[in-house]
Amino acid sequence: MTEQQQTTNTTTTTEPAGAAESTEQEPFDAERAMEKIRKTNSENAGLRKRLKELEQYEAAARAAEDAKKSEAQRFAEQLADANRRAEEAELGRLRERVARRAQLPDELADRLRGNTEEELTADAKALAALTANAQAAGREERRKAPDPSQGQGMALNGDPLLDSLRSKLGI
Repeated sequence: MTEQQQTTNTTTTTEPAGAAESTEQEPFDAERAMEKIRKTNSENAGLRKRLKELEQYEAAARAAEDAKKSEAQRFAEQLADANRRAEEAELGRLRERVARRAQLPDELADRLRGNTEEELTADAKALAALTANAQAAGREERRKAPDPSQGQGMALNGDPLLDSLRSKLGI
């Protein structure tokens, strides 16, 4: 037996008994097969047309849903932005109040770190101590006598090498 005949035999033996009988009883009818194909193609064409109509409706529904979603998202973003600005304003006002209590200059109020009044007060005290130390050191520096070595020595706008060359060359 050839390979093709073996394949045919194995396929008929693996089919159920009823299927083998139905193929033997009904001979192949080309007209009936073509009619089934036409009917299936017609059904498929109708389903494709209906699918196109439904896709348009689906696209419109998605667009409406996206519009609603984007509007809701826009409102959520606006709310979050407003909340953030309100928190920043409250924190700025609290910093100014703590800085005034600690007798810090207004320029240093923005440098205070912390989110609560206690944290800002502790930072203001530390900053006030640093500024007091810096001011005291500045006052002491001003009290010191001038350095006598300053302003002595060579001229600022002269070139000693050029001067020595001129004297040697007699120019």
